[in-house]
Amino acid sequence: MGKGGCKSATAVGAVVAPAKENTDGSEISVLEEERQQKMEAEPKFYWAHDEEPHRRRKQEILQKHPDLKKYMGADTSTKFKVIFWVAFQLLSLHLLQGAPWYTWVFCCYTLSGSINHMMTLGMHELSHNLGAKGVMPNRFLAILANLPMGIPAAASFKRYHMEHHKFQGEDAMDVDIPTDIEGWFFTSTPRKILWCFLQPLFYSLRPLAGKIFR
Repeated sequence: MGKGGCKSATAVGAVVAPAKENTDGSEISVLEEERQQKMEAEPKFYWAHDEEPHRRRKQEILQKHPDLKKYMGADTSTKFKVIFWVAFQLLSLHLLQGAPWYTWVFCCYTLSGSINHMMTLGMHELSHNLGAKGVMPNRFLAILANLPMGIPAAASFKRYHMEHHKFQGEDAMDVDIPTDIEGWFFTSTPRKILWCFLQPLFYSLRPLAGKIFR
């Protein structure tokens, strides 16, 4: 996996303080300076210097298949799916009253687990404002999709997911990249399997842990 594979902070519109200069007199942004230091410290990594891949890939696809534009935009069926499955999960609480504990465990792992995973994907689409027309309806739907999970995540997910797209591949800024301590500990096959099971936990805590361990 490459590291540092996005545009500099200046290119994506972030506010950076004037930094050092290259030998040719051009300025080096703070982000670029940090990247150079990391490249020197970790030469075994593959360091990509291409632009953010989503935008380039989108342009390439649309050039070859311009008819795909008609499929772009908000999917109006998303709001109905969110409302239905949130209501279904709340209804299951009523239907499971008096059920034995092992039935609860089974339903929580299979039924609720599947619905929560579905709603997490819904929050992803809604963070891109693809569930309805307008920003506020998407925010409301994201909060609704988040309700059955019990942990408020809709607002923070949107923020950090947008940063993931804006600074893709920049460790310490793209929270989709595992922290250094994850890379150090989860090296064997059993540990990697454990990491897969705990991925939701790491994904939610990584924005905070990144400030400590990076």
